[in-house]
Parts: sequence; C-alpha cells; structure tokens
Amino acid sequence: MYVGFKQWYQRRVRGTTGELRHYLQLATLDHIDDFYFLPHIPFQWLYSISAEGAKDKDQLKESEHEMVQHVLNIESIARMACSLSVESYHNKVVRFAIANIANLVRQVVFATRSLANQPKSELIKQNMDVYRRAWSKELNNLVEAVDEISPVNEFLYISTSHAKENVEQISQILDAEFSYQNENNSGEKNWADLDQTVDALINRTLRVLSVIREERRKVVDERYLSNDPVMGRCHHLAKYTLSELKKLRDEIVKEGKLKKDALNKQASDVVSQLCKLQIAFSKATTRCDAYIESFYAECDSTEHELNRNALSISVDKPLQICLKICDILKIIVSNLKSENCIQHWPIIVQKLKELNTETTGLDFCVRDIILNNRSSAMKSELVFDYSSRIVECSRHSLNVAMKDLSRYVCYGEVFVSILSSSKTIVSHLSEIYKGCLLSSSKRKKVFKK
Repeated sequence: MYVGFKQWYQRRVRGTTGELRHYLQLATLDHIDDFYFLPHIPFQWLYSISAEGAKDKDQLKESEHEMVQHVLNIESIARMACSLSVESYHNKVVRFAIANIANLVRQVVFATRSLANQPKSELIKQNMDVYRRAWSKELNNLVEAVDEISPVNEFLYISTSHAKENVEQISQILDAEFSYQNENNSGEKNWADLDQTVDALINRTLRVLSVIREERRKVVDERYLSNDPVMGRCHHLAKYTLSELKKLRDEIVKEGKLKKDALNKQASDVVSQLCKLQIAFSKATTRCDAYIESFYAECDSTEHELNRNALSISVDKPLQICLKICDILKIIVSNLKSENCIQHWPIIVQKLKELNTETTGLDFCVRDIILNNRSSAMKSELVFDYSSRIVECSRHSLNVAMKDLSRYVCYGEVFVSILSSSKTIVSHLSEIYKGCLLSSSKRKKVFKK
C-alpha cells in the first residue's frame, strides 16, 4: 500500500514539475520576444539625452542605469533559457553572446558620456552610430541563439499571442485618432504609435515566417519545398497579406487617407493567417495527415466488413449504431482536416458529444445481447473489453476537445489525440459486431441453414 502511494505521489510531482517547467519556458520566450522587438529603446533614450549635452546629469545617470539594468534583465532571461535546455553547444553560443553584450554595454556608456561632453563633435557622433549598429547586431545574435534552444511550437504560440495584442493596439489607436482627429498634437502622436505598432506586427510576422521556413528546410527536401503546404502559406502571407498591410499603413500615416476599417480588417487577416500557419505547421510536425489517411483506410475497411456480415440477416440495432458511429467519426475527421478547423471546433465538440452517446448506447446494447444469449466466457470478455475501450476513447476525445484551446501550445497534439482515439474506435467496431452476431439467435439460425 505504501509503495503504491509512493509511486502515485512521484507521478503527481513529476506531472506538476513538468507543467511548471512548461509555463516557465513560455514566460521566458515571452520576455525574449519583447526584447527582440524593443532592443533599441534604452539605447535611443540614452543617446537622445547624451546628444543634448550634459545639461541634466541626474537624467543622464538615470538613463545609464536603465541601460545597464536592461542588459542585466536580458542576461538573466538568456540564462534562464539555457537552464531549460539540454543543448550544450547552443548553450555555449548563448553564453558567448551574453558576454559580448556585457562587454559592449560598458563601451556604450563611456561613448555616451563622451557625446554628452562634446555633443557637436561629428567624430563622436559617427562613433555612436558604430556602437548603435553593434548593439543591435549583438542583441539579434543573442535572440537567434536563444531561438535555437527554444521549441518552435512554444515560439509560435507566443508570437501569435503578441500579434493579437498588436491588432488590439492598432484598433485602439485608430479609434482614438478618428475620435479626436481635430487635435493635431494627439493626431501626430497617434500616427507615430500606429506606425510603430504596425511595424511591430510586420516584423513579428516576418520573424515567424523566417523560423518556420528554416524548420521546414530541415525536414523537407529542396525539390519538394514548392509543394509543401506550410511553405505555400508562408509565401501567401508574405507576398499578399503583409504587402497589403504595409500599403494601407503608408496610405494612412503618410498620405492621411481615412482607411480605418480597411486597416483593422487587414491586421486581423494577418493574425488569422498566422493562426492557420500555426495549425498547418503543427499538423505537419505531428504527422496528422498520416493519421487521417490511416483513419479513412480503417473506416472504409470497417464499413465494408459491417455490411458484408449484415447481408445474411436483417439490419439490427448494433449495426445501425456502428454505421452511425462511422458517419460521426467521418464528420469529425473531415473538420479536423480542414484549414479552418479551429473555427469549426464547436461542430467537432457537438459531434464528439453525439459520439459519446452512441458508444455508450452500443456498449449497453452489446452487453444485453451477449448476456441474454449466453455466449462463451472468453469471447464475451474480449467483446466487452473492445466495447469498454471505445467508450473510454470517446470520453477521452470529448474531454480533450472541451478544454480551452488557448491552453494548448501545439494544436497538433490535440488533433493527434482525437484522431488516434477515432482510429481505435473504428478498428474495434467490426469485432464488436461480429461478437453480437455470434451471440444472437438470428445468426445461429443462419448457421443452421
């Protein structure tokens, strides 16, 4: 008894630790994503104060302290990412990038002090431009190194979440601008905010496309990349959706055209395409297509077997239930196969509820037929086991689908879980029906003839 409780407790602790580790990894990637798109802000603040000269020394010291604190935050997040990874080589690359940034920040602080003392010196300004480029380069190197040790599905999950936040910010900025369009000062500020937010959305999307393309090149031969559905979505998103978003942004910010609804719609379309790209990538990495093909092959074989065994007798209740279960499973799998499966998720949940009802009814019907006809104990246990298993699979699929999809990082895991359960249910239907036939009095009369 003590051993059993100890094993249960260890499994419980391992599960909780794994879940906490997963959330810590998501939080780390969330911070990394922010630093990737905002690395220039502390530097620009420090540079702008230094360019004005040493008028306010307290403000200059505060900006220097902010710059150093920014670097310390980056280092702590990068080290946290290394602690969550077992890739020794990539961890060394990350630590090397951290050391370069730590050395560079001291040089940047001294260079800004020189600029504060001589703000009109062209030589010092050119020197600061060199440090600005070096700063951006080293930060990008660090983020790319951390990306190498970060799971792609978690990265896509975080990037899509931030893209949705960008769309909400764009909508708020546009509402504020068109509500107070007569106030010039707020208008200029909002246009700058709009330009920056749209740029963040575009850059984040381009980064997602770059990561996905690199991942697909690792697993797909160059000859077949043009036919890869994931690469096709990347091409469509980059060539059409983002181009239209840039065009609308320029028309509003630079030309002052009133295209609020068009920009909102296009920004939402970018997020929609990102979600579809995330689903397509998760399906490709979890081999959902192989599960779907295997399910359809198994379903066709099962339906043929059911109809063949039913030719010798009149259609009875177990056969009707088995055929109805096959039809429900086909609808579920066809919705999972579509690119808009997340939009069709309420339909999938409804069909899974119907599946749960039908499998429970089939289990009750099978037990009633076998027990009333006194079948052999060994065959009865086998059929009962199959019947109980399909009930468990249907309940498991329903429980998985009923959870909040936003909690899942990789949609492919959800799809594979439902597809695997569907295939198991289909594979057991013919055996269950054969057991009912062998136990029924109608089948025995047929055998006598």
